[in-house]
Amino acid sequence: MRLSLRLATALVVFGALSTLRAQPQAFESTWLSRPRQPIVGSHAAARVSVVTYLDWQCPSCRVAERAYAPVFADFARRLPGAVSVETRDYPLNSTCNPYVPISLHPAGCEAAVAVRLARARGTAPAMIDWLFAKQESLTPGSVRDAAASVGKVADFAVRYEGVLREVAVDVADAHRFGVMSTPTYFINGILARGDNGRLFTADEMRRAIEIELTRR
Repeated sequence: MRLSLRLATALVVFGALSTLRAQPQAFESTWLSRPRQPIVGSHAAARVSVVTYLDWQCPSCRVAERAYAPVFADFARRLPGAVSVETRDYPLNSTCNPYVPISLHPAGCEAAVAVRLARARGTAPAMIDWLFAKQESLTPGSVRDAAASVGKVADFAVRYEGVLREVAVDVADAHRFGVMSTPTYFINGILARGDNGRLFTADEMRRAIEIELTRR
């Protein structure tokens, strides 16, 4: 039942991502009227900063990341350094996120730590691919094991509590910015969502970034 619910959620998100619903002029007008929050990416030289709050065990995050990846890659190819893309943690697990009432994803905290530690070793892409492929069956123990075998992280247990404090910084910031679900994308501090809170299509993500590029 849980698997079916997650698959259904992912399919709904994929359907939302597949159709562009806003005409260009109307989209630009709506986008520019939205409030901006003081969300600053770590790449100061970038003209456009895309910041994502996600949970590595979240099926919608997997769908969105895969749908938007070609868009971000295209900007990186055409305009090197102009658009930065940064992922931050918002695990839907009350063990490391006091702002969620229940633990929807039992391995969310461990997954966040595993990816952070893998980044330092250059193995984050492999770690993320593994997490996305195993989302339905992840447990804290399986993530710890994969951190060692896939992420090449030998000191997961020793580093866990310290890195979890870094995750807590992301969680607190996300709460301050009104994040309540994953994935949540901001482009130069503007919430990148469409009608009724739906995720942007890939075309809408591209269009919003292009609008921001013309402003700077």
